[in-house]
Amino acid sequence: MAPPSTSRNQGVASEKDSRQRDRSLPEEINIATRHVHTTLNRAILARLPLALPPHSIEPNVYATGLLHFAPIYATFESLWRALPEKASIVTEGPNDERVTPLLSRLYMPELVRTESLKQDLADLLQLQHGTLEEMLYFPASLQVRAFTEHIRQEVTSKPHVLIAYAWVMYMALFNGGRWIRAQLRAAGSNFWNAGTMQRTNDTKEIGNGERLRFFHFNGSHDGEDIKEEFKLRLAKAECHLTIQERQDIVAEAERIFQYCTLLVEDLDHVIAAQRLETPMSSMPLTALLIKHIFPMGMVDLVTALGKRLSLSAWHRTAFIDSESTKEGQQAASGKAR
Repeated sequence: MAPPSTSRNQGVASEKDSRQRDRSLPEEINIATRHVHTTLNRAILARLPLALPPHSIEPNVYATGLLHFAPIYATFESLWRALPEKASIVTEGPNDERVTPLLSRLYMPELVRTESLKQDLADLLQLQHGTLEEMLYFPASLQVRAFTEHIRQEVTSKPHVLIAYAWVMYMALFNGGRWIRAQLRAAGSNFWNAGTMQRTNDTKEIGNGERLRFFHFNGSHDGEDIKEEFKLRLAKAECHLTIQERQDIVAEAERIFQYCTLLVEDLDHVIAAQRLETPMSSMPLTALLIKHIFPMGMVDLVTALGKRLSLSAWHRTAFIDSESTKEGQQAASGKAR
């Protein structure tokens, strides 16, 4: 129980807390993140076409973007999975015995995306297991690294904020992620089989669905049953959260959207640098990794990539002109509503 407040704003705070209690935690998150959510949607909608035909003839640009976001899932999922084994990650105090079991009951292996991300990236980039692990858990991008370090710090001090990551990052796959998956699948098998690997006589073509495991869930309902089960568990769990914990979760959800928007902008710099260096020709993916992904001192890991891979040119015609930006923003606004 929270100690009685002596603040002159006690009445105002109590009224706000009462309003929050009338809403579910997901509703609180959705209301608080509406603006930053729309901003991120617009950023993604404006850029996704540039990773698809006719602007890109092969999926390496998409793979680069996926590699940027994969460490986020890998980080918070590994921390969540470790909770029952490492009690020290939970804040010391009387809430230990309440928070850890609550999070353990919310954890659903069916939702976890790290393994599907690893499989997609292994297929798309032909990376060896050790190299891929290094890139997921020790990202070289300063912006990605800042985000993953933030996740570790927040979860260590306030483990309940894992709920924010689960809600934002998983529900995104069931909402806008369904539309993104449809756009990616529509690119066709020629796109998904081009450029990302040097084929031999023994290499079979890979269907586009096999490189989009990240967006698919096991079972006959494509994850809808998993989503509903998670919502039910969250509805039961949120009753045991304190007001402060709910506020922490909502605030962290806002930061997640802000960080994700920064990751999208960071990708702009990666692609822009590539375009300036090779404006009308292909850049080998190994070179891209050296310049934009591997930190200094790790260039020797490039040898683990095996065959050289090509990255389609990010043509000047792929720049977003004012008209396409306007269309993307209108589409994003429509989806947000």
